[in-house]
Amino acid sequence: MARSICTSANEIWVGYQEHGARMYDLDGNLKMHYSYSKNPEIDIKHTSIRKIWRDTQGQVWIGTRIGATEFEPG
Repeated sequence: MARSICTSANEIWVGYQEHGARMYDLDGNLKMHYSYSKNPEIDIKHTSIRKIWRDTQGQVWIGTRIGATEFEPG
């Protein structure tokens, strides 16, 4: 079940209740399944995504029950 969706001109970010966050192109093709690699103890592939948003500088943020993670724009 999707919990959060964030779109831009060329990508769609979807946060799932149990399957982490994924980024798709506008044709619906999966481009990336994200995990938090800076700290292997925090793996968002298996946690509930609560919010995905893009800040004013274009950075993508993914909020989970254990905190927020910043990703480079796609």
